[in-house]
Amino acid sequence: MKTKKFLAFSCLHMPFHDVGAVEFLFQQIKKHKPDVIVNLGDSHEADASSRFPSEETHNLEHEFKIHNEFCQRLLDSRPEAKFVFMEGNHDLAIRDQHRINKKVRSLCDYRKHEPALKHFKFFPYEHSRKAVFRLGQVSFMHGVKCGNNAGKYHSIRYGKPYGLMVDGHTHSILPVSQVYASPKLPLPYWHANAGTLRDMNPHYMLRNDKGSWGQGVVVGEAQELKSPRESRCWEAETLVYKMADEELYS
Repeated sequence: MKTKKFLAFSCLHMPFHDVGAVEFLFQQIKKHKPDVIVNLGDSHEADASSRFPSEETHNLEHEFKIHNEFCQRLLDSRPEAKFVFMEGNHDLAIRDQHRINKKVRSLCDYRKHEPALKHFKFFPYEHSRKAVFRLGQVSFMHGVKCGNNAGKYHSIRYGKPYGLMVDGHTHSILPVSQVYASPKLPLPYWHANAGTLRDMNPHYMLRNDKGSWGQGVVVGEAQELKSPRESRCWEAETLVYKMADEELYS
């Protein structure tokens, strides 16, 4: 049966991306030659639409510029691939109600200022199946839940039986792991988190534990199934560039 190779990454939070982590991403694209490249979202920091006071000096135009440049580099790195953009909650904030004044909100929509995104299949950020991209038994979404059980929730609520859910959102990178209902009861669902590609020392985390934060990508291969199968028809692994704890104790 025909298979497709994929690579997924998440949470750049530009302009607070980690340059080394981004180079790691492009190295993995060159090495694995994926047929499908999935950006799991939160590519923009959306500082201009934050509900919290900020001392940052960059503006929204700068975020649009560097993210468009990144997207174009991504397109150029693998022209034959299919590209997917899963909108994250930070991306949505730029064009969402209660964040940007209604009279100028449409002007702030990043999609109007980043021509490279026209070459990506777009999935809006919302709590529904419309926010999920599927490749056979493998499902991709930014993520709507946080906490220790977020991956379990995403896998069961939005994944497929015997399938893999790949998400981001929490920055807590996770290897491909089976979901359990209880310590002794495995379920036919698997989960992996791509972590983040941002700088892992933001000011807002000074008083929070970021030990599970990690930079990396999820790569794999999935059969293009047209009907459900009661067995795994995919392979995947999480590749780690750096963990936050490495910086904490270095």
